[in-house]
Amino acid sequence: FPVTIYIFDMKECDIVYIPDRDVRNPNIMKVIRKIIKLGKKVCLLPLDLPGKDLNEMVQNGVKNLKEIIDCNTIQGLEAEMKFLTWSKVK
Repeated sequence: FPVTIYIFDMKECDIVYIPDRDVRNPNIMKVIRKIIKLGKKVCLLPLDLPGKDLNEMVQNGVKNLKEIIDCNTIQGLEAEMKFLTWSKVK
């Protein structure tokens, strides 16, 4: 299972979930859907970046990852709407 989520009781923390961008993997899509339904923040990284996860993006020389993460972190209804279009891109 390519996504690991640890649940802690950390009410003071501002957690952002950053899943792999493998939109064809039903397990990843299921986890992202659950995170969104729980009202948590999720970062749906742009599909045009090189690499499927943050590690590969760093290896491929992607700059400004913090800014990219901040700009693509969403929750609630906005996350539901973006997830619908993001997950349909093949």
